Amino acid sequence: MFAAKLSKAIKEKNNPCVVGLDPTMEMMPEFLQKKYNVSVQKENIPQMFLEFNKNIIDSVADLTPAIKVQVAFYERYGLAGIEAFYETLKYCKEKDVLTIADVKRGDIGSTALAYAEGLLQEPSIDSITVNPLFGTDGLTPFVDVAKKEGKGLFILLKTSNPSSAELQDLEVEGGQKVYHKISDIIATLDEDCKGEYSDMGVVVGATHPAQLAELRKKQKGFMLVPGYGAQGGSGKDIVDAFDDEGLGAVVNSSRGITSYYKKVKADEKDYAKFAKKSLENMIKDINSALAQKRGK
Repeated sequence: MFAAKLSKAIKEKNNPCVVGLDPTMEMMPEFLQKKYNVSVQKENIPQMFLEFNKNIIDSVADLTPAIKVQVAFYERYGLAGIEAFYETLKYCKEKDVLTIADVKRGDIGSTALAYAEGLLQEPSIDSITVNPLFGTDGLTPFVDVAKKEGKGLFILLKTSNPSSAELQDLEVEGGQKVYHKISDIIATLDEDCKGEYSDMGVVVGATHPAQLAELRKKQKGFMLVPGYGAQGGSGKDIVDAFDDEGLGAVVNSSRGITSYYKKVKADEKDYAKFAKKSLENMIKDINSALAQKRGK
């Protein structure tokens, strides 16, 4: 169900570009910092983040098929931060945008089930990211709840950070690498997939173009591709994550969009306007690369 919704949204918006909302103090316009008096009243920071997020969402909702919200940037501010996290997700749904809760949860047994139910039964969450380190019995509760609720998973597979190779590229039996083994496990989790794409997707970084091509052939679910823009990935780097119709993957950019007003030294009150401009640039870059791949 989730993959079908995501495919539909990508076709309607004519692009696979996801906006990440990872707010930091450094990202905030000075006028918002003054409005919430956060230099003195730090407890107001989550509300400032929420206003910042809502204005970004208003600006990009007509363009993006999904928005990814990274929980760590909210959890650091305690209960008020968690509330801002969920309010951000709810506002995305009000604007008819699919949500990815980037929580990277993972555990075994009843603990994994508790994580899965707590997140995937939340109406404002359409999908979550999951850490596969615990193996099959750590993934199964997430898969079972996701299927029951019609939600999606993005399971970490080959991440965009430079040191991912320290573990993910280690060789195991038969010359396979760890990420190959994880890929094999994920591929068995949804063998009864009936749609074009499985709801059990994976995370593969834009900084690994060769692995994107390799893993697209093996995985039945959508790929969530972080690492575009600020981390160095470009449209030409990620084209092999997609099928011939431009489906099968979504590409995330976070600070490259939300901090764009700083990069171009725009009036800070126009931060949401320039976030949209950055997203438009990203869409143009990726759609152009996909069209070139198709020979159009």
